[in-house]
Amino acid sequence: MRTVVRHLLAATTLAFAFSATADAQDKIDPAASVAALGGGKVRVIIVTRANKAFKDGGNAFQRPGQYLSARMGAKARRVSTIGQLPMASALVTAEGLEALREDPNVAAVYKDQLRRPSLVDTVKSTGAELHHQSGFGGKGWTVAILDSGIDRNHPAFAKAMRSEACFSSTVDTQEGSSISLCANGADRVFGKNAAKNCDMSFSDHCFHGTHVAGIVAGRPVELSDGRTVAGIAPEAGLIVAQVFSGFSGKDFCGEQGGNCISAWDTDILAALDWVYTKREKFKIAAINMSLGGGDFKEPCDGESPYTEVIQRLKDAGIATVIATGNEAIADGVGSPACVSAA
Repeated sequence: MRTVVRHLLAATTLAFAFSATADAQDKIDPAASVAALGGGKVRVIIVTRANKAFKDGGNAFQRPGQYLSARMGAKARRVSTIGQLPMASALVTAEGLEALREDPNVAAVYKDQLRRPSLVDTVKSTGAELHHQSGFGGKGWTVAILDSGIDRNHPAFAKAMRSEACFSSTVDTQEGSSISLCANGADRVFGKNAAKNCDMSFSDHCFHGTHVAGIVAGRPVELSDGRTVAGIAPEAGLIVAQVFSGFSGKDFCGEQGGNCISAWDTDILAALDWVYTKREKFKIAAINMSLGGGDFKEPCDGESPYTEVIQRLKDAGIATVIATGNEAIADGVGSPACVSAA
């Protein structure tokens, strides 16, 4: 019953968020159409619409991966439901996009975009030490970190870990390919050590998640120069999801080439939904996402696959906190920070 109610609530949110995409001409993300013009397959996120004739929203809404696989056939592959959300990811051709455009049970189709790590130092600038001195260290609360994983054996995280998962993708698209950074190359891993940070020999940014987790909830650690440093909430617990995938070459990693990491929207969405399922087991204050990209001058609710899940988390009392400004853009914000409920 709880699942049915949750999906019906999601249907209400989706109906609002995608009111502007009811016209079949508008529901396909232009970026997806452009990417498919080359004749290859583009990775997309497909948002399904609840059928009012069914109390649970219908098969397309309850089991979008199964529904779309049956409907699309050879026009799509690697069709997979994203957590418990009424969404699925898939590799589709231009012909497949047209099929999705005509399907009345499809509300919107987005190109699966990549988000890069973002980070600046924050503890001292926020005045967190004053809160520590007043006895507020986050005890009893938990913060979720969606990033490049964590060095769980670092002394800054002693007794901090509560739950771990990995969401990463090995996939070939029209624009390039990625490899999963989860254990044994799997797309999804759960349990102890699942969120282990990727090998630093692969990319310097593999330590990004450990750095972020230290800022959020690092326990006091004495440095070699005698200083003691701690995170903003040094008594809080941590839920950690590794959401990045590995890339190689100049197209993805810049002029220097080599290896780098970026996170697919599909994997981030799955991680957000996973955190949502933990809300009754842990007292979750917030989700931290030090990642993003793009430049939006106004809220992007009507053109983002993140709108519904971030609103769902907000309704559950969980703040989704997302980095923006690290690219020094003065008149806009990145995505998914541009979602108004973030």
